[in-house]
Amino acid sequence: MRSSSKLMIQPARAVSKLRVVLGMGFFAVLVFGSFASQIAAAPPVLAGKGIARENARLTTKELVDQGYVIRGDSWSGEALVGGRVGIRHQLFKGNEYVFTLGTAIPVEFQMAIFTKNREPLQGEMKTSPETLSIRVNPTETGTYLIVFTLTSETKERIPWALVYAYR
Repeated sequence: MRSSSKLMIQPARAVSKLRVVLGMGFFAVLVFGSFASQIAAAPPVLAGKGIARENARLTTKELVDQGYVIRGDSWSGEALVGGRVGIRHQLFKGNEYVFTLGTAIPVEFQMAIFTKNREPLQGEMKTSPETLSIRVNPTETGTYLIVFTLTSETKERIPWALVYAYR
């Protein structure tokens, strides 16, 4: 630790000036320049993934009354129209899972969950224009593959988010 009360740090690309001030038991960070404007002008895909996640979470929230626990972790990204997205996830025999896929725009969904032997896991599906939910009961504990495809007539790239609940 330095004995001086001020420490200068070299500016990063997005920050024109960054000064860290140390003294009397407190730490203050002053940020100037274009950093705040870059945050305000975030790419629309980030907003799209946030909307997709919110759509999926809102659909999943109604499961809490049925005894499900909604997991805080989720997956999100941007899919090319007609391209497949695959996610590996550990499932446990004896639990019931609901995976909800949300998007920021109305799309057509295709989704399946496969065992390690590439056999499809049977489940009950519910869809709306911006979400698809699939309820499954794994036959054994193991790693399963969740595969989905999104189709839209208006967009080439589709922001998506996948959340899940279990009981």
